Amino acid sequence: MSEEMEKNIPTAEEIFERLRSNPAVPSQPWEGWGISKEEFVKYAQDKIRRDQGTPREGTLAPNFTVERLDSKGQRTGEMFALSSLFGKPIALLFGSYT
Repeated sequence: MSEEMEKNIPTAEEIFERLRSNPAVPSQPWEGWGISKEEFVKYAQDKIRRDQGTPREGTLAPNFTVERLDSKGQRTGEMFALSSLFGKPIALLFGSYT
């Protein structure tokens, strides 16, 4: 992680200040998770680090290629590239259906 990005990671004190200013968050959420205060701070800081690299709303999706499946979920050998729909409205749904 770049030094510039690391500057955006809040200190423990800053994290706790954010918690105090958010009435929807319990005053000590780590207790409900069964972890220590230090583990909670590490979790929060690590999540912020991971989130810094994620695309934001309105940014272009990276191009990718996947294999089409038939109506029964079987492989077809036909490949599909996201870029083939450039300029058209689309929705991308990710998740497990198992």
